Amino acid sequence: MGRIGAWSGPTTSEKALVALTCVVVLVSSGCSAEQPNPPFGSHKEPKKAQGSARDQARSNARESTSEAAKPAPKKAPGRSDAKTDPKPKPKPKPKPAQRPKPKPARAPTASKSQPAHGTTVTVSRVVDGDTIEISPAIDGVQDVRLIGVDTPETVDPTEGVEPYGPQASAFATRELTGKRINLEFDQERIDQYDRLLAYVHTGGSMFNELLVAKGYAQAYPYPPNTAHAPQFAAAQRRARAAGLGIWGLSMAQKCQLADRGNGIGEGTPGCTSGSGRQPGYKSAPGAGGDYDCSDFATREQAQRQLLPGDPYRLDSDGDRVACEELP
Repeated sequence: MGRIGAWSGPTTSEKALVALTCVVVLVSSGCSAEQPNPPFGSHKEPKKAQGSARDQARSNARESTSEAAKPAPKKAPGRSDAKTDPKPKPKPKPKPAQRPKPKPARAPTASKSQPAHGTTVTVSRVVDGDTIEISPAIDGVQDVRLIGVDTPETVDPTEGVEPYGPQASAFATRELTGKRINLEFDQERIDQYDRLLAYVHTGGSMFNELLVAKGYAQAYPYPPNTAHAPQFAAAQRRARAAGLGIWGLSMAQKCQLADRGNGIGEGTPGCTSGSGRQPGYKSAPGAGGDYDCSDFATREQAQRQLLPGDPYRLDSDGDRVACEELP
C-alpha cells in the first residue's frame, strides 16, 4: 500500500474516462486533431471531417462553374425580359433621305455658232437671198425667212428686181442649196406670211450675218426678234466702210432698195419720191418680163445682173462680160 499523499499516476479507469470525454468533445465541437499533446495520440475523425468540408466546397465550385457554362436561354422575338432588360432601348427612327437641290437653269446665250436648239434640216431650194425652203417641213411649214437681214428683191412682183438682188440670190443658192443647216428661233416663230423666222447656222457660222458682212444685205432689226441685232450692225459698219456689195452701188441704185433705217432706199434723203425706180430696170423673170442689154444704160449695170449660167443671155460670146456693146 503506498503512502498517503503520494500520486502514482492515473489509474486505468481514469485514463478510459478521459479518452471517452475527449472523443465526445471532438465529435460535438469539431476540435482539431492537431491539438497539442492529445491524451492518447493522433485521432483520425478530425481529418475526415476536414476532407468532407473540402469535398463539399469543391463540389459546390464545380456546380457553379457548370451553371455558368450553360448557354442563356434564347428570348422569343418581339418579347422583352423584365429581369435582364427592364428598360429596352427604342429603335432609332430612320432619317428621311435628302432630296438633291435642283440646279438653276442656265440662261440662254446668244452665240454666233449656237446649235439652234437642235433643229437640223436640209435646204431644198433658195427662193432669194433671204428666203429658203427646207426639208422636212417644221409644223407643216417649209418656207424660212432669215431674221434680221434684208437682201434686194428678185421675186416680188410688186417690186421687181432690185440692184444687187440677183447677186445675193446667187450667193445664197451657191452656199445653201442641199446643205444641212441648223435653225435658231427668236421670240416669234412665224411671220404674217406663214413663214418660219430663223437664224441659219451652217459650217460654224451664221449665214444671216454673212450676208450683211459681204454686202449682200442690209441689217434689218425687227422687234421683238433682235437677239443678234448688235452683231449684224457691227458687220454692216465694216461692209459699208469697205464699200462691199450694195454699199458700192451708185446713189441712184441705192435709192431703189427698201428703206431699212440705214440711210439708203426709197424715200430717204437724196432719193426721189415714189418708188425710186430708175431707167434700165424692169420686172423680174416670171413677173411679166426679162432682161436684155437694152434694159441697161451702162455695161456696169448689166454686169451686175450677169448670173451663173447667164439666164438673161447678157453674155453672147461667153467671156463673162455682159453687154459689151454698152458704154
